[in-house]
Amino acid sequence: MLGAPRKIQFPKRNDDGVQLITWDYAGLALSFDSTGRRYLADITSSAHRMTRGVRVGDPISKVRQAYGVPNYADSSHLLYVRSNDESETRGITFLFSAGKLTRIIVGEVISVE
Repeated sequence: MLGAPRKIQFPKRNDDGVQLITWDYAGLALSFDSTGRRYLADITSSAHRMTRGVRVGDPISKVRQAYGVPNYADSSHLLYVRSNDESETRGITFLFSAGKLTRIIVGEVISVE
């Protein structure tokens, strides 16, 4: 569907020490762990829309309307985790600048701190 990636970044460790392979596409990076499981998707372009219709460039109000009350919020981040279990690290982080969505991270989001 996406075709061949523009670039593949071979294994490097992220801030959490997890070794990842990243496939880069225009406005989208897909990272996989050492088992081949998708670790996260990092969306930076309005060309890639979420299933609830949210895309980069949307106002914070549209994200809140589509996803409800976040588990964590400040002026530049909204974090939605998959469950309320303290060990849960999967979810969606929406990042904002001047009230507009600039980046969406889906997968192992852990926290925005």
